Amino acid sequence: MSFELRELSCDEYAERVLPLTHSLWAGTRDVVHYIDDNLALANTTWGKKHFRTWGLFNGDELVASHKTYAREVLHEDRHLSAIGIGAVFTPPEFRGRGYASSMLARSLDECKRRGDDAMFLFSDIAPVFYESIGFVALASRAITIRADNVVPARIPVRSIENSDATAIRACFTAADVSRSSRFLRSPAWWQWAQTRLDQGSEHPRGAVVGLMIGTSEKVDGYVIGVRMPSRDAFILDECGLADPSASEILATLLRSAAGDLHRITGWLPPNPLRSLLPRGSVHRRRSATLMIAPVSRAGKTWVKELELRDSGDPVWALDHV
Repeated sequence: MSFELRELSCDEYAERVLPLTHSLWAGTRDVVHYIDDNLALANTTWGKKHFRTWGLFNGDELVASHKTYAREVLHEDRHLSAIGIGAVFTPPEFRGRGYASSMLARSLDECKRRGDDAMFLFSDIAPVFYESIGFVALASRAITIRADNVVPARIPVRSIENSDATAIRACFTAADVSRSSRFLRSPAWWQWAQTRLDQGSEHPRGAVVGLMIGTSEKVDGYVIGVRMPSRDAFILDECGLADPSASEILATLLRSAAGDLHRITGWLPPNPLRSLLPRGSVHRRRSATLMIAPVSRAGKTWVKELELRDSGDPVWALDHV
């Protein structure tokens, strides 16, 4: 046998892999819409530069596949290169032979060869599979708040519009810039994220909600998430505050987003906004567990320091791919 890790073109990935993964990750989309959505993401400005698809081949036979996307990390004033991986898939007829492990080990080797600092993923299966090839599981938690416990202020709230994009980015940065370790976001990344929200790929059975306080010139605060009546909950994906101490603005946005639903839930956000959330129950998140495999000295330092912190998830739910 002669195994080789090869990059797949977007069209080849759409033809050879996506019809097989449709039942796993398409949600309510039919196969045509699922493929179209994936191609649309790959063809965004950010996707063309940072998004790649890969296959492990035995000769001409594709035995496993995954996608990668490059993110820049700022950790203690040092820039790190982190490669995200996702959609790890082995066709049913090839499972149980270690192909996925072999593929990811080769991807890690490629990461080292390029001089990257780490690979990361959000695992929906038992972390032990990824731990066996060098990934470290970090604290991944969720919070649940009773909507009745959130007291809003008398502040006008409106829906986010396309014209608010620049001011939304500035609002997010105002709080996020105080964090010593974070993923950096370019305008092209925000376009990528908006495309994913529009597609509804993250929460296929809910209605996306984006609310803000302020104007298109200056956003005082915003929340992005999904209203899911089947769970009687508003699922918070992200929030931002121009003034990171303005708890009344965050409470007003959360209560407005919840509406007549009884719960507010989502990933436990990073500080400083974690400390502004109303009291709720915090529990381990069983899906989308953040795992990182360091491949450089700087990457190892990053992971060790993240392990020692107790300040919510080190990334936002909107960073999940």
